[in-house]
This record gives sequence, structure tokens and C-alpha cells, in this order.
Amino acid sequence: GFAQRSWTTAPRLFASRATPLVDWARRATQPGDLLATDDDALIHLYSGRKTIPVATFTPQEYLHGQSYDFATEQLEVLLRDFRPRYVLCGSPHCAVAASKLQKREPPLLRLVTPLERGVVYESVRTGSLPGRP
Repeated sequence: GFAQRSWTTAPRLFASRATPLVDWARRATQPGDLLATDDDALIHLYSGRKTIPVATFTPQEYLHGQSYDFATEQLEVLLRDFRPRYVLCGSPHCAVAASKLQKREPPLLRLVTPLERGVVYESVRTGSLPGRP
């Protein structure tokens, strides 16, 4: 582990995943925009934008891998309760969940742009979201 500097593996992975999302956030969002993302801490730190995580960490998820259906349900709740303007996905779970919500009728998200690593969606704010007046 020492010879291969294995302690740097996770930070390098997260940084390479978050870099295109940070660049996009800095370039395309306003300081007051709320962003929901996998890499909320990194994106907040390097873009200065307000962020919230798209993933939840429940005891159940430590015992069983998160399903795409669960990720979709959680993202829908997050959109309803916190109303982020953008969803920045760097992980497959976020991307699949966002894609499902884009295909809903009516859609909850619209595709903004795919990135080198990741994809960006914008919340569709026509009327109220399900479960919210």
C-alpha cells in the first residue's frame, strides 16, 4: 500500500469525478443557486455554491447496496423538499435516478448537458412538485 500510495486512491477518484462538475458550477450557475450533487462538499468548497447531497446514508444502505429505485425515490423527495435548481450527477446512481425523473410525466428534471464525467439536470419548476402545495 505504501509503495503505491493507496491512501490517495479515494481522494484522486473523487477529485477526478468532481472536477468537471465544479468547473460547470463555477461557469454556469449563480451564487444563490442551490445544487444537489454526489460531491456536495467538493463542489461547495471549490465553486462557492450552496450544495446538498443527493444520496442518503441510512443504516439499511450499510447492509445492502443502494438500488436505482431507492435512489430515484430519494432524489424525488429531495427535489420536493429542498428545491435545488440543478442536480449535478457524478455517480451512476444519481445519473440513473435523474434520468428516470426526467422521463416522468410531467418531468421533474430536464437535461442541461452531459459532461466529460457526469451530467447536469435542471429542476422543472412548473407548478408544484408532487406532494407539495
